[in-house]
Amino acid sequence: MVKSNKEEFQMRNLKRTLSLALAAVMLMGMMVVGAGAASKDFTDAGEIKNVEAVDVMVALGILEGGDKGDFQPNSILTREQAAKIICYMLLGEESAEKLTTNSAVFSDVAADRWSAPFIGYCVNLGILAGDGNGHFFPEGKLTGAAFAKMLLVALGYDPSIEKYTGNDWVINVAADAIEAGISPKGLVLTNELSRQNAAQMAFQTLTADMVKYDNKGTVITNADGSSIVIGNTPAESVPYNDASKNYSDDGEGLGYQQFCEKYFADLKKVTGASETDAFGRPGYSWYYGKNQNDDTKVGTYSDEADYTVVVSKASKDVAYWAEQANKKLEFVTGQNATTFKGNGMADPAGKTAILNVGDVVEFFVDGNNVEQVIVNRYTADVITEVDTDVKDADAEDGVTAYITFDNAGTFNNTDIAGYNADTYVEDAVVAIVEDGDEIIGSYVCEAVEGAITAYTSTTYTIDGTKYTKTGTADDEIAGDVDFEEGSYPE
Repeated sequence: MVKSNKEEFQMRNLKRTLSLALAAVMLMGMMVVGAGAASKDFTDAGEIKNVEAVDVMVALGILEGGDKGDFQPNSILTREQAAKIICYMLLGEESAEKLTTNSAVFSDVAADRWSAPFIGYCVNLGILAGDGNGHFFPEGKLTGAAFAKMLLVALGYDPSIEKYTGNDWVINVAADAIEAGISPKGLVLTNELSRQNAAQMAFQTLTADMVKYDNKGTVITNADGSSIVIGNTPAESVPYNDASKNYSDDGEGLGYQQFCEKYFADLKKVTGASETDAFGRPGYSWYYGKNQNDDTKVGTYSDEADYTVVVSKASKDVAYWAEQANKKLEFVTGQNATTFKGNGMADPAGKTAILNVGDVVEFFVDGNNVEQVIVNRYTADVITEVDTDVKDADAEDGVTAYITFDNAGTFNNTDIAGYNADTYVEDAVVAIVEDGDEIIGSYVCEAVEGAITAYTSTTYTIDGTKYTKTGTADDEIAGDVDFEEGSYPE
């Protein structure tokens, strides 16, 4: 459809000032704004959902990005890529890079293939195998179950004892993966595995218990060539009682040895009042190094709120929305009084603070007592320029573009949490939370196309569906809108 100059002006004006929000869209944006030291530097950072896992695995040198500065979080993991991950987990980056091989183990894996040393190492440990006919299929896509099997063996589980072969291998692997805590919630192990889900599984393996067998029994070979193990003892967690070497300062996993304690002794998880994210949420930090300081910090990650509410009515305060979350919630006064923060800053208005439509309110509770209230308020802004002519000094720091917003100003793409080069383009309407020289949360707004058939000071009806404006929308825009078909940001 060709628009007149007047319509073009009105559309651009609308894009700059109007923010219509669906609760589900706002909540989705809130849930993915976090970014750590590594993940936010990738050009496709906005596609990374398993931020903590990617950050830690990159910091350990187990995973890395592509030649173009992207991570490709949704590409499917291959068998040879999985072999490399396992080698880096077991040997560390420096030793894994020194692996070599002079012979071809499989007909489709030449000795000079980049993955040959990793494949050979995993085959020797019984972590990987071919098809029995001399083929490995290095570029074959991997399922979650196949990767879980590799991780379980790395933890010490014996594939023969645990029956990780044969017709029921997937069932046996799935049961042990869930029990060991390495299977992410909601992940279907029989599906092909993306890189970021592989990162999540490997990350969860870091804090899983190492296991051992007091007696591995005897292998009996049947007439048909199959084998069984008899007389073995069950796998048991490896005792480890040195509290000074525990990976977590809160005693998590104490008494047993976790994978990271054996292979990455310098990886530490630190909790405490000072470990909060950019929004002020309580949380924890990962460090990788001899000492815990800014140079060794991997990133800070928030705890999950006990209750999350998206404000859908105007002129209501925090106390009202607490009651909507749970009628039994109580605010605390005195020494352990409830704390209130809005976009990371203390809010003296506390429970009487009036909230805007579209605000996301998180309640952190102990029993029915509210310990902390976090209010996240996004403002709609439009990208007016994307400049990829980056200074050399900035490029060395990972900057690939300067992003200019109509109201917020210009930022390095690495200072925008949630940035995605594919979607943060000129004229894109972005919901942002600004904090000085950084944008600590952002997401590109969805667009609704259709004819506006009705409006009030707080709502617009487009093709029969009513949308509520956020508290930051401009009420005066309604008088300037022609009821023409167009594209309107939510």
